[in-house]
Amino acid sequence: MRISPLFLSKLKGLMLISVLVSESVVLIKRGEKYKGLCPFHNDKNPSMDIDDAKGRYKCWVCGEEGDIFDWERKINTGGDFYAAVRSIAIRLNEKMPDEDSLPNDKRNVKIVSALYRAQYLYRHGLAKNSTAVDYLAFRGFTSKTVELWELGVVSKGVISILRKKFSDDVLISSGIAKRDNKGDLYDCLRQRITIPLKNRNGTLVGFAGRKLFEWDESPKYLNLAETNVFTKGELLFGLDKALPHIYKANCAVIVEGYFDVISLHQAGEQKAVAGMGTAITEHQLNTLMNIARTLIFCFDNDNGGARAIRCLLPKLLGVITDKHTVRFNFLEKGYDPDEYIKSKGLGSWSQSCEQSLPLSFLLMQYITSNFKLDSLEDKQRAAIRATEVCNSIKKARYLKQLLMNKVKNELGIIVEVQNE
Repeated sequence: MRISPLFLSKLKGLMLISVLVSESVVLIKRGEKYKGLCPFHNDKNPSMDIDDAKGRYKCWVCGEEGDIFDWERKINTGGDFYAAVRSIAIRLNEKMPDEDSLPNDKRNVKIVSALYRAQYLYRHGLAKNSTAVDYLAFRGFTSKTVELWELGVVSKGVISILRKKFSDDVLISSGIAKRDNKGDLYDCLRQRITIPLKNRNGTLVGFAGRKLFEWDESPKYLNLAETNVFTKGELLFGLDKALPHIYKANCAVIVEGYFDVISLHQAGEQKAVAGMGTAITEHQLNTLMNIARTLIFCFDNDNGGARAIRCLLPKLLGVITDKHTVRFNFLEKGYDPDEYIKSKGLGSWSQSCEQSLPLSFLLMQYITSNFKLDSLEDKQRAAIRATEVCNSIKKARYLKQLLMNKVKNELGIIVEVQNE
């Protein structure tokens, strides 16, 4: 059975090879790589390197090397490639695509090609648009940062140029263009700064746009529509650039906005990533937990930040394991990460991350918020909430037990959890 290269690429993006290899081999971290005994020959001294950045393993004695599919095929599925792919997909809770439902790869190539051509035109148009150049300078972005993040602007005539090479159907399928009520094609991100959206491998899959004029009553940020190659809930903005720094520190910093990420990277905080302007999804959380043991979520200290926390916690409790540490950095009121790093600098930012609050603190705060625990009725409500929280923790057995003990010792509440 044919398996889509896009699906294989997706699995490679989700599964760290060190995680897979560590199921069979004890690994020792050496710098940014891991070493272990090679199972393909009688190895007495660790001679196999595992490189998460490249997604490959290699033995320097017997020469065996490959990616996650090669490893799974040779170690666990008796050489069956399809079985290896299926095994990895099951681990990642990813459904194997049916042959009939496989995306048309040729069509996807055209879509990606159209995106890259549009990016060239957007970037080329930026130099000619003084309003856009001045706006980015006002936001504190250097010319080097603008170049590195390939920021652009949608200028007049872009669609006309694109139509010389691509059909209207491809331009619409890529999300670049839509039809108006008259049936005419128009730019979806017109009068906006364009922000390229890339997958973890650095392939361009879409764009976000930041409105250029504050009098514009449309949303501040817009993403292109989801396509065959772009799913908002699966992408983390900036991951292609942050990945080596996340690997090195074994820590990821998660913020809310595109410009937050760009500003943090410019200032030296290169572990920063963001969602797609929407609430973090379970898929994105799994991606983060596959690449880092420590996650630091940075939220504005306002109602929006509180809403983000309430939305995040149920998903987080369902996927967190005892191997992971999750912390929360609430910035001073009136600051978002973009403003904070520019105003206070990297040192102050790093200190705020070091002083971030542990997940357990937020859980206890949530359990007791709005309750006066000297009241029997309020204690009853807190017990119900504590039970809901503990039952939501699915994969972190010790976290659940320690939280139950903390609730018992500090609140005098015994939590009864569901049988697992």
